[in-house]
Amino acid sequence: MSDNEDAQSKRNWPPIAVALGAQVAAFALCFGLAAVAQRGAIKIELPLILAAQGLVAAVLGHHWGLACWWLPLQMVMPIAAGAALMLALPSWIYLALFVTLLVVFWNASGERVPLYLTNRTTWQAITDLIS
Repeated sequence: MSDNEDAQSKRNWPPIAVALGAQVAAFALCFGLAAVAQRGAIKIELPLILAAQGLVAAVLGHHWGLACWWLPLQMVMPIAAGAALMLALPSWIYLALFVTLLVVFWNASGERVPLYLTNRTTWQAITDLIS
């Protein structure tokens, strides 16, 4: 596969799917290595595993073509998720946050712009405003 085809294949996936894939791969790698280490009587603390997962996910995300602003998010996400679980908040809060984010960002994965109606009518209105 040529570099151009490789770059094109990277663009076929929405960035959120690439970020999620990087997190899943990093989770499997880091927690798998931690489990193997624990069999050898080496105990690795959870915060260190989560930090390693974030770092691996950021490296994978960069390698898989994510924009540079995704990389800090990739590094912080596992630590933030671990911290949120330790807070032991009621489960309805997570559902409310998810629904709120879904309402605001429902089309951001495909079109990369939240709540912006990018159809022919919108394009015509913008053209009329500009000219």
